Amino acid sequence: DNGEPTWSEPGFGCASLTRAGKTIVAMTEEGDLVLFDADPKRYQERGRQRIGTSPTRAHPALANGILYARTPAELLAIDLKP
Repeated sequence: DNGEPTWSEPGFGCASLTRAGKTIVAMTEEGDLVLFDADPKRYQERGRQRIGTSPTRAHPALANGILYARTPAELLAIDLKP
């Protein structure tokens, strides 16, 4: 309530963030796809996979459980459904 961060993750770097239910989907500038809990109290990473190369700056789109991401070399569609 005071405007101070409740947590931070050192070394995470720049990323585009999208919320998917109780999960945050992050596409880092380095090309990592990172899934973590949408929890204001703590950072809990659920998965990380390098899917692109640096610099990856385009914001991904999520539709019907499919993540669409553009890397410097290609356009990707990744099924994130369980």
